[in-house]
Amino acid sequence: MIKTYFKECYRIMKNDTAIYCFCNYKKVDFFKKEIENAGFNLKNIIIWDKQRNGMGDLKTTFGYSYEFILFATKGQPRIRGKRISDVWRFKRVNTKEQVHQNQKPLDLLKQSLVKSSDNNDIIFDGFMGSGSTGVACIQTGRRFIGIELDEHYFDISCGRLNQECRYKEEYGEW
Repeated sequence: MIKTYFKECYRIMKNDTAIYCFCNYKKVDFFKKEIENAGFNLKNIIIWDKQRNGMGDLKTTFGYSYEFILFATKGQPRIRGKRISDVWRFKRVNTKEQVHQNQKPLDLLKQSLVKSSDNNDIIFDGFMGSGSTGVACIQTGRRFIGIELDEHYFDISCGRLNQECRYKEEYGEW
């Protein structure tokens, strides 16, 4: 399925666009290979410093406090704005505020969006989970297409996106 997913992403993406893929150290080689096999050019492996340890095996492993973000391109898109480091420091979403186990912080997603897209561009998220990418799109003036197979999380995503749209209508831009 993942092999087909990246090939389909490559097919639907315009030239000179970027893809971001989040993964842990156990899966980075697999995703790197599949992204490159689909035709993308891997430009960076960004380190997301979560600024605090996650859970996991508390007795036999060190605390996980980072995640990889594979940054790959179709063509040669430019990075918008000032060039930044490949280590991004954003706190994880607080456990009490999480509605999905893999939920990403909005500021991290917004940074990805503003570095690789322009206002009114269409952003695709094929694993939208709780809809954070869609919320970040609304807040940064991008259009959003998302897919989520789990009906429970799809409903959560729709609720979050509708709430964000109502907020924007009532209060205007951020």
